[in-house]
Amino acid sequence: MKRKRSFLSIFLVPLMIVAFIQGFLPFATLVVSDVKSIMENNIISMDQNAVENRRLTLENAMVDRWSSVLGESSSVAEHLQQVLKDNGADIDDFIASDEMQQQLLEAIFPEMVLALQNNTTSGLFLVLDNGKDMMQPAKYNGFFLRDSDPTNKISSNTDILLERGSKRLARQQNIPMDSPWATRFKLEGFGYRKADDFFYQPLKAAKENPGVEPRILGYWSPAFILEDHYLDTHQMITYSVPLVYQGRVYGVMGVEVSTRYLATYVPVRDLDQGLNAGYAIAVSKGDGVYEVVMGTGSLYKSVVGNSSAFRVTGERKEHLYELENGVVGEQSVYALISPMKLYSNNVPYEGTEWALVGFVTENSVFAPGNLVYGRILTTILVCSAVGLLMIILLVRKVTRPVNRLMESVRRGYKGLKEYEPSSVR
Repeated sequence: MKRKRSFLSIFLVPLMIVAFIQGFLPFATLVVSDVKSIMENNIISMDQNAVENRRLTLENAMVDRWSSVLGESSSVAEHLQQVLKDNGADIDDFIASDEMQQQLLEAIFPEMVLALQNNTTSGLFLVLDNGKDMMQPAKYNGFFLRDSDPTNKISSNTDILLERGSKRLARQQNIPMDSPWATRFKLEGFGYRKADDFFYQPLKAAKENPGVEPRILGYWSPAFILEDHYLDTHQMITYSVPLVYQGRVYGVMGVEVSTRYLATYVPVRDLDQGLNAGYAIAVSKGDGVYEVVMGTGSLYKSVVGNSSAFRVTGERKEHLYELENGVVGEQSVYALISPMKLYSNNVPYEGTEWALVGFVTENSVFAPGNLVYGRILTTILVCSAVGLLMIILLVRKVTRPVNRLMESVRRGYKGLKEYEPSSVR
């Protein structure tokens, strides 16, 4: 028996070594080739491209289309000039006169309604300065129009609501008034309420920077509700520019875009067909902290929810940042950040670094690579084990006649006489 085992080992041990080498080489190749990391980088690159493409679409809409309200300011200036001429007044008289301001609003209102109908924004407004201390609460003349369905235009104006403005303006264009309607804007003063920044920020910037073109002082506001009115649930962002006549700032005009409408520009399906992802438009506050403008998607609601800000910590991979305290179940949540260029350099505002942020789960990025890597490794191990088993069975079958001959030789002449010939040559 000792010779039998030694004889088997002559064939079996080298073949087992060969089988081990054949299994080890594909595994070593898999590790050295870094297939898992390549797959992860490809997935991150695809997600980053999706975020970049949506950022470009949104940025073009904000910068090229929605901010085109600046073109209407020249028409306002022409009507203002006519009002001043009819009343034999100057710009200072106009700012101090409610009557002349109402004349201008009634003159310009039909054109503003038409501009809103021809635009893809969900609202348009004009607020006139009253010449008083902007640090104090005050009421301001103007109007605020809201389009409930900016994607469809109706000639009868039935999809437009008047949020602020006189009843004469509403009757003039047969426009209904919304439930939180008021005749004038009631603002709390500069710096007291975020919801008033759409007016105070460009107004203050224009007064402190005389001679600067109004288009350079255009201001994008974070999301807010008009005057934080308790009857109003409409959240929006606004773009507003100062109105200047003969070097004197006399008001602000701009457009609003509802956060619900903004969400149509960032479909979550881009990042995950199962919709387990999210988007956020946010403003960088430095040190990885972002203040939320608006967000959409189940993953955004899970990790950010009602919070007004979130923070990213470190870069796990290129373009991929880990979200602080961002965990869903046992999965970490990661952020893909694409900065937006909405402002020119050196504007007198804070919070100008806007960005589009995509949220993805750990599994969506790393699970495909882990799955393929695991399957390849399992295949190598299974094939090696099967090959080794087949070698053992084959060696046993091949050596069985030889072993039988050896047993016969051990039994001497009698054993050889009884030996049945084998097929081995």
